[in-house]
Amino acid sequence: AQLSSTAHYFVMVPAQPDIHLHLSTAQMPGVLTVSQKMNAAVAKSLVQTPPEGSGVDTFAFWLPERRPKARNLAVKFHQPLALYRPANVINGLNRPWRGTNAWTPAMDDNAPALTLRWEEQVEVRKVSITFDTDFDHPMESVLMTHPERIMPGCIRAFRVSTAEGVRLAEVTENHQTQWTLDLPAPVTTSGLRIDVLEHGEAPPAIFNVSCF
Repeated sequence: AQLSSTAHYFVMVPAQPDIHLHLSTAQMPGVLTVSQKMNAAVAKSLVQTPPEGSGVDTFAFWLPERRPKARNLAVKFHQPLALYRPANVINGLNRPWRGTNAWTPAMDDNAPALTLRWEEQVEVRKVSITFDTDFDHPMESVLMTHPERIMPGCIRAFRVSTAEGVRLAEVTENHQTQWTLDLPAPVTTSGLRIDVLEHGEAPPAIFNVSCF
C-alpha cells in the first residue's frame, strides 16, 4: 500500500481457522493492538446497531487488552520505520496524533540522552518536558485498578543540562506527565541535553520539550 499522508493506520487481520499470530510484550508509543470485542459494562454485542433513523452510526467495538495481558503484534519491517526522531519533540504535539510525535532512544542504548541545539545562543528562563504516561491505553477510573504505580514508558529519573555542561536539574522518582523547571535566573546556552537515568519496562519516551 502506498500511504498518501502521515496518519494512524489500521492493519487488520481477519479471523482465519488454523492461523496463529506471534505476539510481543514490547510496548511502543503510538502503536497499539486492538481486537473486536465488547465492554460488557456499556455494550451487549460486538457491534453497536442503533434503531434506523436515530442519527447514531453503526460501528464495531475495537478495544485494546488491559495490562498486564496487553500484547502487540510481533512484526518486522523490511524497511524500518523512523517513528521516533528527535525532531518530534519540537512539533508542538504532546501526544500521538497522526503519528507517534515522540522521541525514544535505540533499544540497545544503555545511556540514552536527547540533545537539542540552537544555531546561536539563547536565554532560557523556563523548561517544560512532556513524558509518556501512556496516551494509548484508556485510563479508566481508579475503581478498575492498574497493574503498576508508574506508567511503563514514563522516564522516572533524568538530568537536564545546558549544551555547555551546566547542570540545571536532576530529578528522581518522577511519575508526572508534565514537568516544568523555573530557573531562579536566566541561563544563556546554545542547547539542552536531557539524560535518561531510569525508566520502566517500555522504551523511555519524550513527547515535547519547550523552552521559554
